Amino acid sequence: MTSGYVSSEGEFAGEVATPPTAAWVRFLRSYGPTPNNLTMFDEYVSNALGRAKVAPITLSTPLLENMARHIESQVPGSLLIAGTAGDGKTYHCRALWARIGGDAKVWATKGNVKELRLQDGRLAVFIKDLSEFNGEESDIPLERLERSVLGGDDSELVVLAANHGQLLDRLRDLGKRQGRPHPLRKPLQERFLQAGPALERLAVFDLSRTTSRKTFDEVASAVARHPEWENCRRCALNAGGKVCPINENRRRLLGESDDGQLARRLGDLVEIARLNGLHLPVRDLLALCSNMVLGYADAKLAKENLMTCSDVPKIQENGHLSKASVYANAFGANLPRRRASDRPVFKAMASFGVGEDHRAMECATPPEEIQHLASPQCVASRCGHWFLDLRLGV
Repeated sequence: MTSGYVSSEGEFAGEVATPPTAAWVRFLRSYGPTPNNLTMFDEYVSNALGRAKVAPITLSTPLLENMARHIESQVPGSLLIAGTAGDGKTYHCRALWARIGGDAKVWATKGNVKELRLQDGRLAVFIKDLSEFNGEESDIPLERLERSVLGGDDSELVVLAANHGQLLDRLRDLGKRQGRPHPLRKPLQERFLQAGPALERLAVFDLSRTTSRKTFDEVASAVARHPEWENCRRCALNAGGKVCPINENRRRLLGESDDGQLARRLGDLVEIARLNGLHLPVRDLLALCSNMVLGYADAKLAKENLMTCSDVPKIQENGHLSKASVYANAFGANLPRRRASDRPVFKAMASFGVGEDHRAMECATPPEEIQHLASPQCVASRCGHWFLDLRLGV
């Protein structure tokens, strides 16, 4: 089936092969909880962005200015950008490269090590991702780091992006090959696990300590308010009384129907999870928001349970809009159980037990009426029972 678009005056303007927001939706889908997990790599997202030819999802880099000031202060030693998978280490590393004058084209070329001569004469050595090195390949960059931090070598400034555990493992293995405990491993372990004292010549910026409900608010806003959504105004899938589940979910995440209640309450859950000691990296929050907008509970109509614009006509024809419920998607209910449990964010959401109070269903209201996209409020409250279901409301 082909799709049309609507002119600025609201009149049908003819048939086109592709809905006007299709490229952006495909790009947003790349952040979703797909089985292949390609969004693990900053480079993959950059390549997908180039193919889609859309504006990127722009998020803040909360520690970037501190990193840049550290380099500009000409303090001797090196810099470590640490965190867990999905915290944005490579994203920050790329932003820092650009911030101090690095060429974006050079960064985009092949190779995990990039070098830039600073105005003070030092050579800035950027190691984009320690995990890109296989086994002993990481020995050389780690030896350069050791010379800078412990050997008093002021000719180089090493900027290393690395996962906590992987860095500690690589240092342990390198030490074994050298027949000694590696001198950087224990102080870094104390720094990561116990917030131990800072190393004299190594500035550690730990991104795992920066995420909070404000991070979720920023991610949700960046997804729901992205300028590419404006193209939906001229799409035939939204015309003639039709409800596009993708656009409807985006509007609900934006808070147009509930004055932002859904996003606020999800932010509360993210903050509770953080206070309970669960770290949700930016990648997981992007997966959450992508799934909220694009999730669909029937993989026969939406591949991998994530919609594209081309799926919408079939969904509209079959009348199964409720399977795209943004409220169910927020808890990964559209996903196969194993795939949902593989994502910390959906495990965290499931741990709150939202939707498991069956008292809400003691009335005669059928589930499709409660969760239908066209219903601005859940009508189950008419039975008088306290209701806490996928609506995140009373």
